Amino acid sequence: MGRWMSIKQTKMAGDARKSAIFAQLSKEISVAARLGGPDPAFNFRLRNAIDKAKPLGMPANNIQKAIEKYASGKTAEQFEEILYEGYGPNGVAILLQAATDNRNRTASDLRMIFGKYDGNLGESGCVSWGFKHLGLINVAFKQKNYDLKEDKILELIEKLNLEDFDLTSDPENYLLYTSIENLEHELTEVKKHYACSAEITYLPTNKIEISDSEISEKLDKLLEKLEDYDDVNNLFHNADF
Repeated sequence: MGRWMSIKQTKMAGDARKSAIFAQLSKEISVAARLGGPDPAFNFRLRNAIDKAKPLGMPANNIQKAIEKYASGKTAEQFEEILYEGYGPNGVAILLQAATDNRNRTASDLRMIFGKYDGNLGESGCVSWGFKHLGLINVAFKQKNYDLKEDKILELIEKLNLEDFDLTSDPENYLLYTSIENLEHELTEVKKHYACSAEITYLPTNKIEISDSEISEKLDKLLEKLEDYDDVNNLFHNADF
């Protein structure tokens, strides 16, 4: 009985996590359809959101329903995208990409979360100046039948119009940074050679080293609570743990 309850609880936790991921993906698909139209062939952001949803197991009918929310005028029309900015412990800069149907509620909730962990929600522009707004291409490192030796990907990098790249910090991905305007073109080029995905990111120009264990623990909890908040789609910071 005890083992069965443990398995059941683990499954319930996994189902809840999957449900949260699908809800976030649905919101992104709906917002992308509202901003760029419901046809993925002519809407790169929507196409990219769908490409992200499929490998995560999101059913095709869920994807279609999310797109149809735009066409029917439900839900997606009510969401607006907002970039919230704030500070964590030790002055760490934090950016939050959110989609909300009530900006006052979201701001109030985020302010409470920041305050609980020695941070504070700031004004627009207070920390975003310390980040580059870029397109990010994730090239899968652990992919069967793909030769990702560094010299080969460096040959490809030389042919691309990149802003930056990182071949060392992530053991499972090579990270290629390009301008947002060039992202679709560069992604198409990389896909000819490797399995990859793309997203829009904020890359910090300078990082703050966190060595104090108490500050590190508090910052970690703050970031976790912010990531778990329903309206937050993406989180970026300049902490170096």
